Amino acid sequence: MLRLYEQDAKMWQTPTMAFTAQAFLLTIGLGSTMHTPLERAVAATLSLVIALLSIQLMAKHRYHSALDKRAAQEFEHDPALGLLPLVVREAHEDVPTTVLTRHSAYLVWQSGLALFGLVSLWITVQAVGILLGLW
Repeated sequence: MLRLYEQDAKMWQTPTMAFTAQAFLLTIGLGSTMHTPLERAVAATLSLVIALLSIQLMAKHRYHSALDKRAAQEFEHDPALGLLPLVVREAHEDVPTTVLTRHSAYLVWQSGLALFGLVSLWITVQAVGILLGLW
């Protein structure tokens, strides 16, 4: 039961952290007099990426929580099953999958982080170009 509470806590930490990041980025994106249009567009795009990544991660946490809950219910009804494994990740017919839960959260988050890296690289190259008078 403790594991179910921990998974629930993780699932709700995801949007909390995402909202914090989005609030920062949207402050830049909506700051029309303090930032250039390009800066605002980059901040807004990164905010969108954070939203999409958070939606997928939250769906994945919920899916795994449902799998563990189902396994705990089966265990309660049949003590002959023995001890529960540390992690239950086998699909079960009573726990429906969606497009969001079928994909590896690791790969989705790695792709999102790579996008952040590419944007950072682009901003760096642009800033250096401006400093050197190339732009």
